[in-house]
Amino acid sequence: MTPDLVFRVVFAAGTLLGLSLRMYFAWKVRRVGGKFAIKERGNVSLVLLWVLYLPTLAASLLYVLAPDLLGYSALPLPLWLRSIGAIPGTASLVLFAWSHHALGANWSESVGIKEAHSLVTDGPHRWMRHPMYTAVLLIAPAAFLISANWTIGAFWLAMGTVVYTRVGLEERFLIEKFGDQYLQYMSRTGRFLPRVKL
Repeated sequence: MTPDLVFRVVFAAGTLLGLSLRMYFAWKVRRVGGKFAIKERGNVSLVLLWVLYLPTLAASLLYVLAPDLLGYSALPLPLWLRSIGAIPGTASLVLFAWSHHALGANWSESVGIKEAHSLVTDGPHRWMRHPMYTAVLLIAPAAFLISANWTIGAFWLAMGTVVYTRVGLEERFLIEKFGDQYLQYMSRTGRFLPRVKL
């Protein structure tokens, strides 16, 4: 088995695991349901995510199944550097599953607050307010390094950028719902990483 084939298998396994986790938690939340009390108008960021998601997934499939079609954007990264991509990749999958589990029925694809929404401050939310977004942001360097392909990296970076733009609106909604309780939570936690106390 060539090193490139190993990296493609690792990339495919990580992608399939991420998609499976995403589908499982979406199914789990849909079973519970729940109406929104506050919601983003028009789901603009969700639509943009789906617009980017489809070509990102297509490029990822091409890399796994027909890498020569993406040969124009392949980079000659050393094997040791490509291997390092497994670190943020593994961290993103663990954090993605852990944060989904902690959010439970509070999670939704749309930016919004459900009527029965509760403020989650356990699990990874004990240290950072948006660990699921951190997980998504970690995928870009992982995908780029493992694939050694700038097209793959650019698509995943674009996805991470759209996710980042959702955070401000989400926090405004959370402040509207929870007021001082959320402001106090903000003061002791970091947005994407644990707050460093000096």
